[in-house]
Amino acid sequence: MNKKIYIILPHKDQFIKNYAGSASIWVKDFLFSSKFRSQIKVIGSTDNTKDLYSNKNYINIKISKSKFSSRSHSYINKIINLCKKNKPEIIEIHNRPSYFRKIYDVYKNSKFILIFHNDPLSQKGSSTVEERKFLLNNCSKIYFVSSWVE
Repeated sequence: MNKKIYIILPHKDQFIKNYAGSASIWVKDFLFSSKFRSQIKVIGSTDNTKDLYSNKNYINIKISKSKFSSRSHSYINKIINLCKKNKPEIIEIHNRPSYFRKIYDVYKNSKFILIFHNDPLSQKGSSTVEERKFLLNNCSKIYFVSSWVE
């Protein structure tokens, strides 16, 4: 099996050894124990590429600071372009249901996995009943990292 798998971190989450966010730590633990490790690319944004958990598996998205657009919007647009170009079969999104909606609206050719690390009711993209129905109808899988979050 030779699939391209993209794991998308929140743009503020650092995939680095000394300052990792919770999603990055979770991804790192699963990445290093996965039999599909060679097919996985973790996508994030950091200025510190010297302390990455894995240089081989990481794609760094540079986000320029702009007064006219949000960092999240810039990050997602670059990820969408990356998906269109490299055509991943599986896209795993951590803790950002709003990212899923934007990527799915433009690039529907993958199976999507959404992993919640925090309460979905307090996040953009999953706070309303309609948004949660959309997620249920369009994600291949939805996981919660704890029963409290679920």
